[in-house]
Amino acid sequence: MKKSRSIFIILFALGFTCKAKEPVNSNPLPKSVTIAINIHDKNNATQNLVNLDFFRLQLLDEIRKFQKASFVLAENDENPELILDLNIEEYKLWPGNKTVSTSMQSRDIRTGQDDKGNPVYETMRANVTTARIRRKADARMKASITNSAGLPYNYQETFETSYSYDNRYIESVQGDQFITKESRGIPEPRESDILFLLTKKELTRKLSLQLRRYYDAKESASK
Repeated sequence: MKKSRSIFIILFALGFTCKAKEPVNSNPLPKSVTIAINIHDKNNATQNLVNLDFFRLQLLDEIRKFQKASFVLAENDENPELILDLNIEEYKLWPGNKTVSTSMQSRDIRTGQDDKGNPVYETMRANVTTARIRRKADARMKASITNSAGLPYNYQETFETSYSYDNRYIESVQGDQFITKESRGIPEPRESDILFLLTKKELTRKLSLQLRRYYDAKESASK
């Protein structure tokens, strides 16, 4: 009986070892496609408010989400497979508008009870300053995609888009700090990020779709 148990343990250990050595199946890595992203601001529409190099990286990071291929930014001396040109024809960042109002707020909190067992309340008060910031931006951008793979595929579209920022928050509380549950403030977008927020409304979604279509066409042509 002991011999049978020992043989079973040895066979089990050998089987576990062999299974551990079996190669683990993994999904194949996505194929790399080099892409050049050229940002044109010939009329200085952004008025130097935007770091275009950083904006290029933001675009790349956004449009390569959920892609079948891995889109890699081409080097300066490299011949890219895809060329994305983005012309910033107009960009208007309107001045922000901030309004401030102050109000007295109060609340009653229970502090104990009297000799008869009735609850005793104390009124807490505070001056609450509320701020509201509003800002708008508009842009018109022309995007085009061309390829060097010889595929009959090109894309071009003009986007007119607008962005609105409207945030109401508590700027300060003088008195009872727990008198309100409203937000104490959400950071306003940096001026350098607003152009990218404009592109996220429609442009990057459509560019991502076109890149997927290009890769599907390339895959079909190679079959």
